[in-house]
Amino acid sequence: MSTLPRRQYGLFLTAGLAAIAAVVAGVVLFTSSKASGVELTTAKLVPSDAGLYYAINTDLDSSQWIATFDLAKRMGEEDPEEQIKDGADDVDIAWDDEVAPFLGGNAAVYLHSVDVIEGDMRGAVILKADDAEKAMDVILDRAGEDWEDGTEDGREYHFDEFSGIWLARIDDHIVLAASEESLFEVFAVADGDVASLDQNDEYRQLRDDLSSNFLYFVYVNADAFAEDALDSVARDALEEAGVDELALKPMAFVAGAKKDSFEFQAASVAGPGTVSAMLEAKDSRFADLVPADTSVFAVTRNIAQAWEESVEQARSTIDDAISEDSEYDSLDDALRDAGSEVGLESIQELIDQLTGEAAVAFWFPTGDTEEAEGVFLAEVASEADARDIIGRMSTSDGSRIKGTEQVDGVEMTLFEDEDGEEAAWAIRDGYIVIGSVEGVRRILEGGESLADSERYQRTVSQVPSRLGTFLFVDLHEVLRLEEAGVPEELDDATSALEGLIVNLVADRDIARINAALTIAE
Repeated sequence: MSTLPRRQYGLFLTAGLAAIAAVVAGVVLFTSSKASGVELTTAKLVPSDAGLYYAINTDLDSSQWIATFDLAKRMGEEDPEEQIKDGADDVDIAWDDEVAPFLGGNAAVYLHSVDVIEGDMRGAVILKADDAEKAMDVILDRAGEDWEDGTEDGREYHFDEFSGIWLARIDDHIVLAASEESLFEVFAVADGDVASLDQNDEYRQLRDDLSSNFLYFVYVNADAFAEDALDSVARDALEEAGVDELALKPMAFVAGAKKDSFEFQAASVAGPGTVSAMLEAKDSRFADLVPADTSVFAVTRNIAQAWEESVEQARSTIDDAISEDSEYDSLDDALRDAGSEVGLESIQELIDQLTGEAAVAFWFPTGDTEEAEGVFLAEVASEADARDIIGRMSTSDGSRIKGTEQVDGVEMTLFEDEDGEEAAWAIRDGYIVIGSVEGVRRILEGGESLADSERYQRTVSQVPSRLGTFLFVDLHEVLRLEEAGVPEELDDATSALEGLIVNLVADRDIARINAALTIAE
């Protein structure tokens, strides 16, 4: 197996050290949105139509890194900052002389295009150095004497055709490009002959809308990046499904660390399209109904509306795909067949009832995954119709009704499937609950709810928007389930993990994803 020559190894390792440092810390982090922001100076040297721009904060004295190091310590790391520095020493790189000059600002990788067939890539690594002159000396010294020199419109540069690296300094920024064309493209942006990403309105909208203080920031212009990758058929399919805007419009991601949590945010300049109904920002009714010890809780809403809008836009495409790739003639044919398996004329009957919030919840009272309790809850369009639908499903395919119980004034129906497994369902106040017998009983009996749980409240409070469609996981409990089993060497880290929440929401006409991972003191 061939290996990278030591000269190139040193070059890449030194020039990309800021990124390496972020990856080392990134094993345990996301980043923050407090204190001063990160100025993405590298975006001023990136062409406006770049397909991918990935930037990281390289100021280890910033609030981002301080918060990250503090959270890492809570997870059992004695001195995470020193570990990063020791990592440099392990590969014979002197931190103060060969790393520090590169830090103190931001570093970025951008890709303008990638031709997989030809193996050609246009893009560069750009970083703002604390001491750009010294940083250049480090790179040139590490690289040896094989550099050749050149000039372009008065700008000096160095290149090594063997390694395929083109190197230049632009004021306090260092540029390592993948080709001459890529380097000259950066020169053109610096000279104002080509518009920069920093002048791109969509980039600026996303950058300003998301947190200005972060550990890393990613901007993706999927339409530009996939210009040669998607054929007209694929684009037409996305358009007919009503998700072309969401899939191909520019989007951005940031990750960071608050005082008590890691967080992640993403947004798109496109609206949410046909799934907008499912991303409505609204407080969860069912968080007040499921037990406080719920370990997994997932919520969405308006399934019927989103389904109707999506199918209406893409009906012909869906029907064609189903008829070509399955035994069914159309979507309706497939839905009818699926419905017949559970006692319905069509699954559409059930979908039409899901007009409000819908959720699933699981909890593990004994700590054993084999003894989990779980329920599905859904606000329904009609209690009478829902009762009829669930009644038919409860007596289909070998299932049978076993009887009823009164729980807090509500009739709970018990049924048994063909394998002898018992379950139950009930309808109350416009919603249906179906699941394990004890699970349904506990929902109807009430008591302290998930919404009352300190861990849930603490996790939700870290999310930088209202909740739409979301997933909450009590990591502290889930990681300690009997079958999960936390390895002893990871116990210190996982003992600090509390709750994880991932949220998809339409907020201010922008589709967003955000997440938070809380860390105990």
